[in-house]
Amino acid sequence: MDSIPSQDDVRSTRPNMSWTMNMDNLLIETLVEQANLGNKVDKSFKALAYDAAVRAISLAFRVDCTYNNITIHLKTIKKNLSTISNILNSSGFSWNDLTKTIDAEPKVWAEYIQAHPEAGKFRRKAINNYDQLAIVCGNDQVTGARAFTAREALRQKVTTSMTPNNIQTMHEPAYGELDEGENAGDSTL
Repeated sequence: MDSIPSQDDVRSTRPNMSWTMNMDNLLIETLVEQANLGNKVDKSFKALAYDAAVRAISLAFRVDCTYNNITIHLKTIKKNLSTISNILNSSGFSWNDLTKTIDAEPKVWAEYIQAHPEAGKFRRKAINNYDQLAIVCGNDQVTGARAFTAREALRQKVTTSMTPNNIQTMHEPAYGELDEGENAGDSTL
C-alpha cells in the first residue's frame, strides 16, 4: 500500500527556486518588517515571520515558495553578506553610500579576488539593501522610533548621532531610486 508523502517529503523533492533581485528585495523588506513586529529573537526568526515571507513571495511573484526556499536562500544571503563583510574589513576597501558599492583601487581588488575568488561578484555590484541586511542576517533588532520598513529605508537615509545628553535622529532625502544594476534579473545577493 502506497503511503501519502508528508509535507516535508514534498518540500524536499521540489527544485530550488530561482531568485530575482525583486524577490530578494521583497524577502528582505518582509523580514525587516517581521523583525520590527518582534518576530525575530536573537539571530532567528519565528515561524510567523517565515510564514509571512512565504506568503509575500508566493503572492507577489505567483510562485510556489516554501519555508525551505526561504531558509535555503537566507543561508545564501548570509554567506554573501559574510563575504561582503570580510571585504569591507580588509585594508583598502570602503563602502560608498552613494553608489551602494564597495570601493577600492583596481590593484587592491585584483589582489583580493586572486586570494578570494568568491569576492569577485561584488566588485562592481550595487548592494542596495545592505543596511537592511544587518537586521535580517545579524543580531540587530529595531524597535520603537528607530523602526522602519525596508521600503521606507530606501526612501530616506537615516543618520543617527548620539551625544551623552541626547539621541537625535535626522532624516535626509535619498539620492535617487534603486539602481537595478547591470543584471536586473540576478538576485541582489
